[in-house]
Amino acid sequence: MSDRALELCCMSMRRANLVELADAAAGAGYRYITTTTWLFEGAPLGGKDLRKRIDDAGVQVSMIDGLTSALPGAPPPGPERKSFEECAEIAHLLGAGCLNLVHIGGVPTPIEELGDAFAKVCEKAAGEGLNLVIEFLPGTGIPDLKTGLAVVRHANQPNGKSLFDTWHHARCGGTPPEVDAEAAKWIGALQLSDRTPDQDLVPYVPMTGRKIPGRGALPIARWIAPILAAHPAMPVGVEILSDEMEAMDFGEAAGTAADSLRSVIAEAEGLLASS
Repeated sequence: MSDRALELCCMSMRRANLVELADAAAGAGYRYITTTTWLFEGAPLGGKDLRKRIDDAGVQVSMIDGLTSALPGAPPPGPERKSFEECAEIAHLLGAGCLNLVHIGGVPTPIEELGDAFAKVCEKAAGEGLNLVIEFLPGTGIPDLKTGLAVVRHANQPNGKSLFDTWHHARCGGTPPEVDAEAAKWIGALQLSDRTPDQDLVPYVPMTGRKIPGRGALPIARWIAPILAAHPAMPVGVEILSDEMEAMDFGEAAGTAADSLRSVIAEAEGLLASS
């Protein structure tokens, strides 16, 4: 069995608070969890007590998801849109090493402007000892992997990479050849879920519909194999927003997702061994 670290993205278990997420993740063998800013703010403990409780559970917070106001064309900070400084403070409190940038609500913006802005945020993050990843999402100013990679390549910062989400890659018509060895160098985080072809025939409903890896039709193992090869220490994250996951108790949901991750990792590593 692979010793690749597993990461439970908090949006997979939206009914769980941060302590419940940590306990469920630890019980299923994950090494990392992620959190949103609002999940942190709604946690049953605060500050150092929360950090200690998560540490005692046996997992670490890897990423704060997500910073929405740091790029041009995005809405400004507000109650629901935290600033870089606010996200960095949460990261330090919880011991997270990475912030995820998203362009939700953003309008189309030239890649050069996005890349220059991303470089500046990376420089600020480096001063805080943090890494950054950009998550591409259809319907934003960074709608696909190609655009996300162009932004991080333009910025060319050692602590700035792209986040690869299989659901979003499928929604924008992504294909396996796009995730080659060169692209993999610029990818700094993974979020896996599955999808079936019939889902392309119905209107998209945000925050739902994602399938457990291996229960859809996406070539997930082919997509992630070059990324695993390029980054041996990168955790493999799972983000499944679905009614199926919501219907499970926390332990079952975390365990089911972990088993699916181990299967797809084994398949990807098999592809690498045979290549």
